[in-house]
Amino acid sequence: MCQRRSRRKGPPVGTENPGDRGYRFGLRDEASDARDGCDLYAPPAAPGDHACLGFLTDGERRLWTDYRSVEAAGATWTLRLDATRADQPFEVRFTPERPLPAGWQLRAIDTGTLHEVDLLKDGRLTGRVVVAVPADVAVAAGPVEYQDQARRGGDQKN
Repeated sequence: MCQRRSRRKGPPVGTENPGDRGYRFGLRDEASDARDGCDLYAPPAAPGDHACLGFLTDGERRLWTDYRSVEAAGATWTLRLDATRADQPFEVRFTPERPLPAGWQLRAIDTGTLHEVDLLKDGRLTGRVVVAVPADVAVAAGPVEYQDQARRGGDQKN
């Protein structure tokens, strides 16, 4: 299983925003689909005006790292974006650290509008967050069939 201190093996994708403290997610040989030693809770938000992010657990707690098993047919993460003041802009950059399995895609899907961004092509997600309404974005990795299922909201692991 994952060691909490070990980050050298890196996930296939991570965020690369100076304000995000290096949030990471992806697939690892030693990870399971349940919360395990590969998953770390996010630290509290820093003081000041900025957008905040984290990968949500089933209990609505934010994770700093969220890894899933490589045995899965695909995986979906819920990225929660909110802000410390109204109308705060955000930009999250996704940087692959290693290739995804052949035939897989990586897409961000706005859970409210179903607008999609191909993260392997564009590599970034931008927008504005209103304080009273956090924005949830599904980040889905998998083959086309899995992407279609994630788009419909079926059988996702948050």
